[in-house]
Amino acid sequence: LFELNGGRGYVPKPKEMISLPTCWPPPRLQLHVVTLQQLTLLQLPARDEDRPDLVSGKRSESHQYVSQLSFGAPKLGKGYAQSVSISVELHAIGGFHAVSPTLPPTSGSTRSLVKATESDGVNSHYEQTVHCVAAEPMECVLRVAVLDDDMGVEVAYETVVLGAMRGGYRVLHLRSMLGTRIESCFLLVHISFSSQVNAWVGEHELIKTLDDQRRLLAKYEAKNQALETQLRYYVDACGLHGIAKYDAVCPVCTTLRTAETVLESAAGAAAETASDQTSLCAHCEDGSGYVSLSTLCSTINEGFEGSVRQRACAV
Repeated sequence: LFELNGGRGYVPKPKEMISLPTCWPPPRLQLHVVTLQQLTLLQLPARDEDRPDLVSGKRSESHQYVSQLSFGAPKLGKGYAQSVSISVELHAIGGFHAVSPTLPPTSGSTRSLVKATESDGVNSHYEQTVHCVAAEPMECVLRVAVLDDDMGVEVAYETVVLGAMRGGYRVLHLRSMLGTRIESCFLLVHISFSSQVNAWVGEHELIKTLDDQRRLLAKYEAKNQALETQLRYYVDACGLHGIAKYDAVCPVCTTLRTAETVLESAAGAAAETASDQTSLCAHCEDGSGYVSLSTLCSTINEGFEGSVRQRACAV
């Protein structure tokens, strides 16, 4: 976990935790899915065997201080585990999370057990796929543990931040129960990503999302009203006080027409209604079509503003 953030020894809080008002966990309509296919467990130590990896890693020198926290006294194993299972667990600090062999998850279980299809006590092969689903993947820790089924105990494990995992074929370097990596002991996995609709979002989260959408809609409505007010201002400034009875304008010769006006196209086509923007202007030689006043409003805001102001000054 603390290898994140450049290995500085701390991880920043999510922005939703420190913003005011605090909103944690935030409502999520989409869930992050990490599909984990366990393939092969390699070189699992024998029972009661200590095989610490004391030379690899950035902080290998730390093992010489208070060494009993890193490994025990060297000893030989007492046989190998003949039945080895893999436990896949998720530990989150917020948001929905679940581990399931199928999608969508049928329950909120955060642990799934995978049985080996072949095992000789040292190397084991697995074929089952497990889906790790989380609303907040960067605040969710994946823990993969190796269980000796005959003894009923965990013998190795590894943890990783779910959101920091990379896709493709990867290896997890397993640790002893003291937290020290085991020499040459790996779990080969294949990782892929997808998304899932959050069907477990709470009622209060849905209400908050709807409220946010209402506020966004009100914001756009207010913007539309402001644009209409701005258009009226430009119309008044140009002296076109009777424009309210018109519904379209020719962008070339500025000829206005009403909804009742019927014009013939330059090609002699049948008369068209004023709402049809493909109608041809009877006063333009180039045959430009009429533009609705709503389109004119957008044109004014995007570039026509300067010319309208010049006409207003002339008036």
